[in-house]
Amino acid sequence: VALHPVPPPYLPPWTFEVPSGSLILFMASQRSFAESARRIGGAARVAMIHLHDATAWDDWASVRVAWESVTGAAEGLLPMFYFTRLAGLVGCAEQRHIEARLHAPFKALKDMLIAARAEGAGLGLARDFLRRWWADGSPAMRDAEVLFCGEPVWLCPLLDEIAERPMIMRFNMAILDEFMYNNGQTGSVFDEWWDEFAAFMDRGRVFASVGTRYTVEQVAYLTGGALRYPYVPFLGLAMDPRPVLPRRPRNEALLFQSNLPPMLAFKRMLKAAATVFAQGEGGPEAPHIVDMNDLPRGVCRPEMGMYEAAILLPHNPAPIRLIDLYAQGVVIYVPAEPLIHKWIWANRPFGGYNGPPVYRSMPSRRLASTHAVEPPDGHPPFSATAFLFKWSIIEHIDDRRYWLQYTEWELLPELQRFRGIAELLQMLHSRSPAQVEAVRAAMNMHLQARR
Repeated sequence: VALHPVPPPYLPPWTFEVPSGSLILFMASQRSFAESARRIGGAARVAMIHLHDATAWDDWASVRVAWESVTGAAEGLLPMFYFTRLAGLVGCAEQRHIEARLHAPFKALKDMLIAARAEGAGLGLARDFLRRWWADGSPAMRDAEVLFCGEPVWLCPLLDEIAERPMIMRFNMAILDEFMYNNGQTGSVFDEWWDEFAAFMDRGRVFASVGTRYTVEQVAYLTGGALRYPYVPFLGLAMDPRPVLPRRPRNEALLFQSNLPPMLAFKRMLKAAATVFAQGEGGPEAPHIVDMNDLPRGVCRPEMGMYEAAILLPHNPAPIRLIDLYAQGVVIYVPAEPLIHKWIWANRPFGGYNGPPVYRSMPSRRLASTHAVEPPDGHPPFSATAFLFKWSIIEHIDDRRYWLQYTEWELLPELQRFRGIAELLQMLHSRSPAQVEAVRAAMNMHLQARR
């Protein structure tokens, strides 16, 4: 790896990705927003259209902090969650909070997405679905003072057409994640959606951002460099860096759950090797691997913070669990190159090679530019899709290595990278309290700078 470097990534500040005429860049506009927010006061309803519970919770925490920074209070801010799937936070306080404020069930969205697979289904199906929930209930989505459109983000242009007022759009995964028309293949509905998207951008009522640098670049590549959204990373604002529960023994390392077959094989070998290590040179202080798959129930975020160390095998370019642990000061062990390539691209939601072709396909129409500063000539130097359309261990090696640099696994400093099981066990066994404190201090400094 060191002997064969690839070009460095292009990492512009977020202001480069905002259109030069955008109101968000003008102080007068910012003051006007602040004055409007203060008139509303601390009490306001926020409609959160968000499929994923952990991501919705992080975004909700960011909305609260932003609102409080403008108005001085956020206690009266009331979330209205729509279509959120309660899966990653089951049994946790966050789940109960979302569930009590859930205005539309995940099943409603799921049924619509299944219906979209039917032959002849068009965008009218999604429009009718959104119109129903726009007006359903008391209060309804239309009664919210703030509209926050998350994932699946392909619904946002259709919602904007109905709402006819400003909204926040923020996403993390592929721009057409969960777009299941024509069974995930390109076709007339795919082309129609991009026409709707172009009209949506021309209306200029949305302020958009993306939580993953990789997705920023993926969308830019698919649109011929036209769409470059500001990179506003997840900040873990819902996490407390101070341990709220007693620390677990230092030699315990939390191994994150995953049921992907290649990861299961690695985990079995890791636990077997840890047993042998404890019987030999490791002794009683040898690393003890706590596999989340073996626990009787899920582990809530504060419970994760009880562990000094955690082992994560990357199943996509930017899992929310990574920043949740990072914000709590957990020392995180992740695979280095080339091992990381074994797992990270086998995802579906980010347009990995397990995803349908529509996630990685380019629109036929040209789109207007959304950024103020052009990337350098020749950017990007490698295709963002060739290595995903055709997976091969011996092909597109430089492509994969180049695009890896845009993932959170490479962008976050102080992640502890291992090249194999033996090195991982030695790293876990040899870390000292002083090293842990130094890593935590550097992680916290980076996170505060991001915030």
